[in-house]
Amino acid sequence: MGAWAEGVFDNDDALNFADRLDMAPDWATVADALQRALRADYLEAPDASEALAAAAFVAAGHSGQHDLVPPRYAVLLKGMGPVGPGLRVNASEAVGRVASDSELADLWAEGEEAALWLERVSLIGARLV
Repeated sequence: MGAWAEGVFDNDDALNFADRLDMAPDWATVADALQRALRADYLEAPDASEALAAAAFVAAGHSGQHDLVPPRYAVLLKGMGPVGPGLRVNASEAVGRVASDSELADLWAEGEEAALWLERVSLIGARLV
């Protein structure tokens, strides 16, 4: 995992997802990342990181608080339209799965910054309500 800090976008996989969304800014790209996380038998770290990034976009779009995504990507949200309730539900479920049943959670549990990572993940979940 190419991670340098505990933030949701502080890793290569999440930033790669954001770059793909930047090239095709629509909720279908986000929904696809969330569905991969929800359908996986075992949720590996790259897909978990993408799901968290996707959920952060949903939470930011829903709440109107764009601090969950890097500033250069927050502009995307304005052109993507409203977040549908089904997307919010999937994002919430994906966040729960990443936090409790994923390789990414296992990797963070081994480190000293596990509590801080989980706090950042929980903030996304809270904004999806």
